[in-house]
Amino acid sequence: MKSSRIPPSTPPPLSPEEKAAALAPAVSEESRPLPAASPAREVDRQDALLESFSEAKRWDPVPGSSGHQVPEAPSEDEDEEGRSETEQRVDDGMTAAARDTVRQSARDVAQEDRREQNTP
Repeated sequence: MKSSRIPPSTPPPLSPEEKAAALAPAVSEESRPLPAASPAREVDRQDALLESFSEAKRWDPVPGSSGHQVPEAPSEDEDEEGRSETEQRVDDGMTAAARDTVRQSARDVAQEDRREQNTP
């Protein structure tokens, strides 16, 4: 099975120091109190905060960690053994053919036994 690293779907939370560093210019530029935060203004502030960090830092969930490999999910066409739908059908057909061969052999033996018993 293949493994692939899946990046987190959301950026990691920032430490208090990182938040303070990102917000410091905005606070120092405005000396008057900010009006009540609207949802749009809060989103803009969060976007500005995230943009202040490098791409690598935003996607590093635990600084210094190397992450881990996530096993690849089997496709919908594979069974638990990793066989494709075609391989499953071939195996099923071979099993059915073997069963038919055994049954036919048993019938042939039974027929031959009856003939021997009926012969004077």
